[in-house]
Amino acid sequence: MKRLIHLRWMVILFLGFGFYGCEIESRENFHFTTLSATAAVLPQEFVLGQEYDIPVSLLLPDGCTSFEGFESTIGIGNTRTVVAIGVVQTDQACTQAITMEDHSFQISVTFTDTYHFRFYQGQSESGEAEYLEYSIPVVSESS
Repeated sequence: MKRLIHLRWMVILFLGFGFYGCEIESRENFHFTTLSATAAVLPQEFVLGQEYDIPVSLLLPDGCTSFEGFESTIGIGNTRTVVAIGVVQTDQACTQAITMEDHSFQISVTFTDTYHFRFYQGQSESGEAEYLEYSIPVVSESS
């Protein structure tokens, strides 16, 4: 019985020291941020069943911020809210120059209802989110 208790303590100590040696540094050198869309290029109409590349112009607020991707949510009435996500490096010196970049995402047209897009532009002085809004009807064949 004593031997079993000693064995348990050895296992507990071994695991404790093992986890202690695997400490992960928690200092991150980046964080995510939203980017402002200034324009989007959409067709006059979508054709059902087709795929489209949607180019979006974005503002990058400084030299430490880079484009990471798009986050899109589908809401009521076939409304898609699109937010560009950036990564800000926090461990380097940055230029303060604002630059514009164009990036695109793909969409497959699978619904017959009009597609409503809201591209995040930023916040107003009162703290309200502002969007560029577009409505694109869907047709069954290219006209």
